[in-house]
Amino acid sequence: MTAYKIISRLGVDDDRDAVYLRGGHHSSTKGRGGEASCYKGRLYKDGRVAIVKEIYHPAYTSNRAGRRATQEVKNKWIGMKLVVFNFQEDPDPKTYVKIEVWIDPNCTDKNGNLVIKNQWINAAEQ
Repeated sequence: MTAYKIISRLGVDDDRDAVYLRGGHHSSTKGRGGEASCYKGRLYKDGRVAIVKEIYHPAYTSNRAGRRATQEVKNKWIGMKLVVFNFQEDPDPKTYVKIEVWIDPNCTDKNGNLVIKNQWINAAEQ
């Protein structure tokens, strides 16, 4: 999944934005064990990136993988790509999940408009 967002709503109590895949409807009314589980790529306002798994809404694993991939993102356009796929390693019959978060930083021109640069940085993988 690829998204370009202008990160403007981040405040003191809301320090991150996220994209997510492989999840169902997210509602507090679904309760534990509901369909609201997923993999998330988080982008923090200071430019850090992390991967988390939402077990049920709203319970998460701790941040996994990731690093600071860009400068502060508040009031800037930024691209986020979350890649999630299954794989197997021979001769192991088990299926594993690979998760990657890619960032296309600095997508804001001098007038505040989106300019897609396709300069993707691998910011997190697990």
